Amino acid sequence: MKTLRLLVTAFLFCFSSYFLVAQTPTLIANWLFNSTLEDETSNNHDLTNTTGSYSNDAVEGDYCLSLNCSDCYASADPFELGNTFTI
Repeated sequence: MKTLRLLVTAFLFCFSSYFLVAQTPTLIANWLFNSTLEDETSNNHDLTNTTGSYSNDAVEGDYCLSLNCSDCYASADPFELGNTFTI
């Protein structure tokens, strides 16, 4: 009975330790919009510019994507976000 209790305790410790380990967040996509719509990660989730234009009125970098009309947008092909994500 002691051996079984020890095995169960060891299993529960290992099982719970797996879920307590901090997972390192990984970027799925990152767009800087500085003269490019390319994904900065190696995942290749580049954007397609529909009707936006580039402006030199950027807060960071040299240029920014200007979406100054009601039908201006950039889009990406669908991709998996996973179970937990932050925008």
